[in-house]
Amino acid sequence: MVDSALDCDFLGSHTPAIALPAQHGYDFQLVDSHVLARPTADEPPTLLQLFIRGNPFRGSAGLTQTAQSWVDALLAIDRLQALVIYGSPYLLEQFLPRLPAHVPYMFTYGQMPQAQAIALEVLFQGQR
Repeated sequence: MVDSALDCDFLGSHTPAIALPAQHGYDFQLVDSHVLARPTADEPPTLLQLFIRGNPFRGSAGLTQTAQSWVDALLAIDRLQALVIYGSPYLLEQFLPRLPAHVPYMFTYGQMPQAQAIALEVLFQGQR
């Protein structure tokens, strides 16, 4: 989940956020603040990655609301397998009280490929 899929130089098929989950059997689905669809009961187990930074000039309230809807929907159908948040510690604070103990999570301030690789490698090591 990103602010805007069209303005996203840190995310592509070669970056760890997409390549590493694919190596672990996850299918890729890009969601931005313009996508209205929500997860349904037939959703596969999901590793949700949120790329959200606070920006006083642009605002991220719409994306934060979209992220909240996705987390709530995935939790309601028991399909949230793991959560990775890139950029905003406030989102982590917002979601932690709702995460069940069995759902692992990672957080990093950085959104660049190196931060993605570190967060996902630690996450996937814990799932072995």
